[in-house]
Amino acid sequence: MGNEINLPKIVYVGSDTSYFNDVRVRFKNSYPQVEYKFMPLESSDDYHQTFLQILELKPLIIYVDFSGKGKVRTYLTRLLKREVSTRNIPLVALVEKEEQLKECNATGVDFTHIKCGEISDVVYDPCSLVYTRSVKKPDYARARFVKDAELFEDFRIGYYTASYMRAESNMKYGKGDIVEIETAIPEKVMPSHHFIVRNVQESDLFYDYRYAYDLDYVFVDKPETIDVEGGDAKVVELANQERMDEYKNNLILTKKKVSSWVDDSLSSTAPKTTKILIIDKTMRFFANMDKPIEDYPYGIRCQTELFDLDYLEKIRPNIIAFEFFEIVDEESGDVGKKKAATTTKESGQKSRNAVEQLTLMVKKIKSMQNFSPFIVVFNCHKFNSKSFQDSLQYPTILVDTLTLDMRKVVEFANIYDKKIEKKYEEAIKLKVAQLKKQDPNKYRKLSISDFKDRKFYPKSSSPLSYASCKYVIQLTSMTESELTFVGDPEFEGEQFYLKFPARMHIRIIPGDTGKKFIIEQRRNLYKALIHSVGEEQKKKLRQFVNEIFFTDLNNRKEKEKEEFDKKNQEVLEKLKAAGEVAADIQSSAVTTATDDKKDGPAQS
Repeated sequence: MGNEINLPKIVYVGSDTSYFNDVRVRFKNSYPQVEYKFMPLESSDDYHQTFLQILELKPLIIYVDFSGKGKVRTYLTRLLKREVSTRNIPLVALVEKEEQLKECNATGVDFTHIKCGEISDVVYDPCSLVYTRSVKKPDYARARFVKDAELFEDFRIGYYTASYMRAESNMKYGKGDIVEIETAIPEKVMPSHHFIVRNVQESDLFYDYRYAYDLDYVFVDKPETIDVEGGDAKVVELANQERMDEYKNNLILTKKKVSSWVDDSLSSTAPKTTKILIIDKTMRFFANMDKPIEDYPYGIRCQTELFDLDYLEKIRPNIIAFEFFEIVDEESGDVGKKKAATTTKESGQKSRNAVEQLTLMVKKIKSMQNFSPFIVVFNCHKFNSKSFQDSLQYPTILVDTLTLDMRKVVEFANIYDKKIEKKYEEAIKLKVAQLKKQDPNKYRKLSISDFKDRKFYPKSSSPLSYASCKYVIQLTSMTESELTFVGDPEFEGEQFYLKFPARMHIRIIPGDTGKKFIIEQRRNLYKALIHSVGEEQKKKLRQFVNEIFFTDLNNRKEKEKEEFDKKNQEVLEKLKAAGEVAADIQSSAVTTATDDKKDGPAQS
């Protein structure tokens, strides 16, 4: 038995020991040459503690069971997929109901599986990411075909206004593009599914996507012009005018409906407008939290270390809470003797000391436009606020000698909120005064409330927080575990779903070349693993694949039989022809012999 400390660890968070035992058996059967350490973690409501345990364990694969603790598990998986040291570890979510799939997949997990008797893919999927070239593939029938299909990608909606909505996605669109998006906005409120891209940005994002968009509503689709050949031109013109008049009336009415819908929804949620980034190498602050991190009225992100400085541009936090630390030499135990930069296995990045991290972070911040977050350095005894402000040439950096504590972070956030709110109200008051002075009659009823943002922020669990866009692709092959398809767009995301031949999610994975796609006949060919299917969907999928596979197989057999029969017939005909020739030769020989006998010498 190998050294248990160095054994690859398979972690399971949940209480279904029977199911995890089935997973364990499947691993041992699939990879008998590998010795794993299977580690079930106690199913606790304190997901912060579970998160810290996983950070320490550094597992090969993580399974998180959502059974009975969906909300807590959602928080945990989101933390794991945002933290730099765990985000690349294959993470599999296990659910009992299809209703859990959308919110579960939105946390960024690699795969979601509905717990049932089908367990092969529960092991195969994460192993495909770990053992990219040596994964043991299931021995399933593969159907090869070419069929058009619709591929769907989920968006997240940040907020709605009376004229546009804020969305985030992994698909890159250009300014002015008209896109078709399915939303949960009631059809009776806004019938059109088309939106015009007003603005695109890759910074100041709230969710874990690459792009944010301001999408203007089309409200009502314009009617197509009637053009009847040979028809009465005046009648056609009149019909087109009536359709256009009806469209204009519907447009006015729909704009009013959308505005009322937004106003009626405003009080349902409070936005998390202040964003906080916590950088703590040990994440010890979790131990003293009095509630889940999601329950604070702020958008909070946590990192053990900020390797990717572009992350600052992506989320643009208002407050950065940094836990200062000393590097301890592992052999001598002395502080500061260890090299400033060491490579971490999890991220493959250089780990920097605290001062270096702060220096690079401030340098990045100063290079960004309209960005000057408050930085609070906790647990720092070597330097005070002024020394950092002077050396880094950054005035909004403060030092606290106490360890990083959520209560202190919240205090700073409250101070920041009040300061920003006061500054905003003063600016609005000044604007109102200027307008009233400019035109007293026109702006006599103008007040501060007229400038307040009318934005409806849906809850993250609400259907209104989601939207989807579809693309036309061509499916080229499929098993009950994976598929390949070609598509013109270069998909930047990894997670999509299809409704044919069954409702299923897919995760794009690198092909044998290690690239996300290969070029085949000037089109992008992708490979993807199928997940988020239950037993009924699996049956439909299997039936679809088998019908094509066995039809092809039977067609090949039929063709082979036809070719065999044809060749057999040719051989028989050749043999028959050869037999006839032989018979002719024999007959000719007999005739010749008879004639020779008749014509023999006379007796003397």
